[in-house]
Amino acid sequence: MGYVNDLGVKLGDVGKQITGEAASDAAKDAARSQSDAQRTNVQESARQFEVTQATLQPGVEAGNLAREQQRILLGLGSGRTDPNTERRQELQSQLEGLQGQLQGQLQPQSADFGSGGIGSIMSRISQSQEPARQAEFQTQQADVQSQIDALTQELGGIPEFTQKTAQQEQEEAFQSFNESPGQKFLRDRGERATVRNAGAIGGLGGGNVRKALTEFGIGTAQQDFQNRFSRLGQLAGQGQGAATSLGQFGSNAVGQQAGFRTAGSEARASGIFGSQQAKAQGVKDTMEFAAQLGGAISKCDKRLKTDITELYRDELGGMYNFRYHGEPTVYRGRMAQELIETRPDAVITDHPSGFLHVTEEFKPEVVTCH
Repeated sequence: MGYVNDLGVKLGDVGKQITGEAASDAAKDAARSQSDAQRTNVQESARQFEVTQATLQPGVEAGNLAREQQRILLGLGSGRTDPNTERRQELQSQLEGLQGQLQGQLQPQSADFGSGGIGSIMSRISQSQEPARQAEFQTQQADVQSQIDALTQELGGIPEFTQKTAQQEQEEAFQSFNESPGQKFLRDRGERATVRNAGAIGGLGGGNVRKALTEFGIGTAQQDFQNRFSRLGQLAGQGQGAATSLGQFGSNAVGQQAGFRTAGSEARASGIFGSQQAKAQGVKDTMEFAAQLGGAISKCDKRLKTDITELYRDELGGMYNFRYHGEPTVYRGRMAQELIETRPDAVITDHPSGFLHVTEEFKPEVVTCH
């Protein structure tokens, strides 16, 4: 019987290796594949957002410029500030520190130790070290000066910024509009047409021609200005639409990526849980397979019992009444720790639970059941 039980357990272990471990690996592989797929989805979502951002960004920037031009033409000001203020202040602060350090470095002076005895010796030693001190001083000076030169060059390369009032910006914008090629072209063509018409009717020298030219210039400028302002409004609207689309796409991309990451985490957790389940099933299958081959087995380890009372002893060891921990039922039977000395074939020592079990022959009997 012991041999059969051992064989049952060994074959059960093989069954666990084939089924439990295989199922565990399969669960892990499936979870890993799902997790990898979700990671790919996250990367693709990020890539699509970058492409969309690159496509819409020029429209956003053009719309911002158009709105700024409208504000300037209306006399509201652009609200521009110097974009290099912080960097300029940082460089100036560093320069002041280095210049102060450079001015604070004094030419090293040789110490005077006197002319006699130890003083004479110390003086000669100091003089021998003088070239090294001079070389170190010059090196330090050169290093600080090179840093000053580099910062000065960078500071000089920052473009100057002049803060303008809203009125100044508006005047410059109208002047630029008035001198634009489009305005010059319209005025030139209109004035020529007016002069030709006046010449055809013989009225070139009259005041009516000058009046007509003035009215034409004002009307042309006003119409062209309105057209330009309208085009700026359209461009600003398109930029706003691009910005809105970009924001919505970005929000959707964030939501998608969060969903993909959650799905990936769930897949990994599912793989871990499935792996544990497969292993547990493998242990269960081991027990069932061993029981089928070697007959039913029963837990009989002393460590599982309490309220133990010895009834008698024989050649197999003691016979006891006892309860299992947490159970009210009283049983009568052997102790596996003793039985293994007299009937080792009846004791299962390598049970997956870690406790000793016995074959059906020594299964404990119920004495009282509560």
